[in-house]
Amino acid sequence: MKKYNTVTLYGNVSMQRGYCKECGGMAFIKNGRYACCGELAEGTPTKFERMTEPFFGRKTPSKSQKDRILREQNDRCFYCSVLLGSYRYKNSMPFLIKINWDHRLPFAYSQNNKTENFVAACHVCNGIKSDHLFQTIEEAQVYIAEKRKSKGYDF
Repeated sequence: MKKYNTVTLYGNVSMQRGYCKECGGMAFIKNGRYACCGELAEGTPTKFERMTEPFFGRKTPSKSQKDRILREQNDRCFYCSVLLGSYRYKNSMPFLIKINWDHRLPFAYSQNNKTENFVAACHVCNGIKSDHLFQTIEEAQVYIAEKRKSKGYDF
């Protein structure tokens, strides 16, 4: 029997589940409590578990959705806030910051192409983030900034 909390994926719908000591089995967790008995759930999810496959493959947002996301982000990278289309440096060599459409919750785990799962990211941050999972946006930003610096990027 699995004794850890998971994010369980049913198609593109994610639900948290965990082992309930009171009931002796896996139960859904809603608002921090087990749905079976109402007991307080402990811990954060440590694994992903896919129960059913979604109906479609990897996509990007539509043109209107991309325009809206860019407006909301002021044409800046979601992770480093650098202006997309500007120039930065790596090891003293200039390069153009290109836009990538990133799945906040990695597609490799979630298979989620919903608009709210997309952000505009620079190609550097998106490449560093890859399919890593983070508990918070701040955690992702710190991780990406440290990796960017160690690779010689100057921003």
